[in-house]
Amino acid sequence: MQVFDFDGTIYDGDSTVDFYKFALRKCPACAFALPTQAAAATLYIAKRISLDQFKGRFYTFLQRIDNTDALVAQFWDSHWHKIKKEVVSLIKPGDVVASASPEFLLRPACKRLGVGLIASKVDSNTGKLLGPNCRDKQKAQRLREAGLEGKIEVFYTDSSADEACIAMSDRGVLVCGRKLSDYSLSSS
Repeated sequence: MQVFDFDGTIYDGDSTVDFYKFALRKCPACAFALPTQAAAATLYIAKRISLDQFKGRFYTFLQRIDNTDALVAQFWDSHWHKIKKEVVSLIKPGDVVASASPEFLLRPACKRLGVGLIASKVDSNTGKLLGPNCRDKQKAQRLREAGLEGKIEVFYTDSSADEACIAMSDRGVLVCGRKLSDYSLSSS
């Protein structure tokens, strides 16, 4: 089986950032979260709060959306062109996406792509993180918990943050834009 990171790997960009911008355009009331988000960003940059704490405050904009599922569906209809065909063509039945982006956001895209999903659990109504952010070593831990250790033939990523996942795979592939190359842990 193969595992794919999502943002920067399958999706050209950061789907969470793009969804946030989309939500601001479609639901201007989301802007009421800006003071909370700015304060959280300042604290995170100053290393006073963790990434999980920052994300928990960032996602408060979701409280202003009446129907998050409908907005997510609209988002994918308008942003599907950002899915990299070169990478998607490599997907096989049984493959999985492992991402730090919210599960509620990626679920429709992964269903369309025909892949399983391991992602950050975020309440789509409140923005509350329902578990640790699925990034770095936590992503590798989630893959282990799903029983995938020793079963991953190839891990595709655009980031050195996924080295723990590559280490538990037979092979790593670096996705840089639309180019793919072998990822060597010793060279990073």
